[in-house]
This record gives sequence, structure tokens and C-alpha cells, in this order.
Amino acid sequence: MVREILDKRWWKVLGKFNTKEELIDSVRTVLEEKELIGEDIEYCLNDMENEDLDLEKVYVLSLTNYFVMPYDDVVEQELAFIEERKKEHMKRRKAQLNMSIDDYRIVQKQKQAEYLVTREMKRMAKMLGRKNLLSYKPKVHVLNKKHWSEKSTAGYITQDNKMFLPEIYFKRIDFYDPYDVGLKKVIYRKNEEIVKTIRHELTHLFIREEFKDTTFIKYTELDASPICLYYLAFFHASFGGGYKVQSKYESELREQIQGKMTHEDIKTMSLKLLGKIELFFEEFAKIGGRLEFTRDEEVSYIGEDCTVYLGYQVVNYTNSDFVNLSNKLITKVEKEIRKKLPKVA
Repeated sequence: MVREILDKRWWKVLGKFNTKEELIDSVRTVLEEKELIGEDIEYCLNDMENEDLDLEKVYVLSLTNYFVMPYDDVVEQELAFIEERKKEHMKRRKAQLNMSIDDYRIVQKQKQAEYLVTREMKRMAKMLGRKNLLSYKPKVHVLNKKHWSEKSTAGYITQDNKMFLPEIYFKRIDFYDPYDVGLKKVIYRKNEEIVKTIRHELTHLFIREEFKDTTFIKYTELDASPICLYYLAFFHASFGGGYKVQSKYESELREQIQGKMTHEDIKTMSLKLLGKIELFFEEFAKIGGRLEFTRDEEVSYIGEDCTVYLGYQVVNYTNSDFVNLSNKLITKVEKEIRKKLPKVA
């Protein structure tokens, strides 16, 4: 029964040996079966040759770090770890039983959210041909429907890369069972609304990180940014129901991108667009001028503070359109300068 404590994936029981050489030969055989290269095998064996081994004991080999330990020591270590996990488990369950039903429901849906975010990050990274979607794992928070103030949206992210989701989109579970972990009974398919919403929010975070050091234009991840809409289509994410620009161009972009364009194609297209915009506003940016993509504007405009707000239609701008926008900016800047000049009597 004790032998079952050791997971065969991580530990190999070698046995008892009369000499250190026999033990080393046994380890060598296992490492060769694992197809380690010769240098790595010799490195592991040299360490063993320098160890003071008690040959009265049965030895096991770690299949992750390739070191040997007495069998009894490993069992003692594993039993201590199991006991520690039991204590943590009981502590967590005790806390759950002391929660209100509302709080416990949110905890269970929080588990579902964290699981889905991890799953979708892996799926989206695979679509990019990468190991990771982001250089970090975003913190996700599920809010009670009573505390959800963003009625027009199914989720949102903050500037410090936290993700907030409403509980109403998650499935109910049997949350009276204190031994139910809350995941095994809940299945989410890739086209369910909450899954597409999570992809939507992860797309914002991906674009924010992917383009942060490539342009002086701010907020490339906002909802009316052509770059955002390209990647929403690419990742098969929700386009959201609250923004007119997304709703207007969803079908067109899905038809253009899904199954026809790669991540490299979309990034090249995005960088060309950013480069074209920067070409016309480079001098403005050098003197501290600001350009931003918008959340739901189709047409670009100049703000009261002389910020250039870029709408989705900038993707179709010709050189003459950019010249017209630049002229509007110059006129606006001159007007603001005249306001600040002292009046001459």
C-alpha cells in the first residue's frame, strides 16, 4: 500500500544494491532509456559518485531531476506533503462552509472563470504558434450581479490588466456539496457566450502587450481600433453587442480573416496601418501631441485638447484623407495658440 504513494511518472524504484557501481549502472540504464544525451547522463552519474550512499537502503530515482534518494526518505517526504495538502483542503472547506450561499456561489464561479481563462489562453497561443499568449496570467474577478455596474458590456479589463466578468454568464452548480470542486460537473463549449467573452477580453490584453513598444499611437487595443477588430475575428472572439462599429463590421471581417489569414498576415497589416498613420503625424508626436484609437467611433476627429482620435475608418484613409485630418489638426492647434496669446490693445 505504501508503494502506491510514489507516482510512477515521477519516481522509479531501483532496488537495493551491494556496491555503488551497481547502483550507478542501474541509473545509467534508466537514463539511456529516457534518451538523455551522453553529457547529461555523465553529469548525473558524477554527482552520484561523489555522494555518500547508504547501501543498506532501497533507492529510487527522480525522473524529473535525475537524483537518487533512499526509498523510505521519499515516502516520508511524500506523506508529509499529502498531510499538508489535507490540512489545506480542510481549511478551505471549513472556510467555504462558513460562507453565505451568495459568497460560496461566487467562489465556485470564480473557479470556473480561472479555469476558462487558462484554457482559452492556451488555445489562443496555439493559434499564434506560440507557447504563451501573454507574458503573465491576468487576474480574473467574477462579480455578483448586484455589484455589476457595467450593464452594457459582458466583461471588461482595467489598465492594470485585471479582467472582470459578471456571474450571470456562468453556469449554476450544486454548491451545497462541500466536497464538490466545481469544475468536473461543468462543461463549457468553445462557442458559448462566456467563452467568447473571455476571448474578447484576452484579445484586448494580447494587443496591448503585442503593440506597446511598436508605436506612439495609444490604445491600439480599444474596441474601434482596426487592429482589435482584426484579432477578434482571428481568435473567433465575441464582437460584443454594445458597440455600433463592432456590430457593423463583424460579418465583413470574419469573412475576410477567419481561416484565410495567419497571425503574421494580421500583424503585418496592422504594422503597415500604424506606420502610415505615424508618417503623417510624426512631427506632431515629437512635440508632445497625442494620437489615440477610440472605443466606438467610425470617423476620426480632433478633440478639444488637440488629441487626434482615430476612428475605425482610418483603415480606408487615402493620403488625401490624412492630409485633410492633418490640416484640421493644424487649424485646431493654431486656434488654441491664439486663445493663449495676450490681447494687444
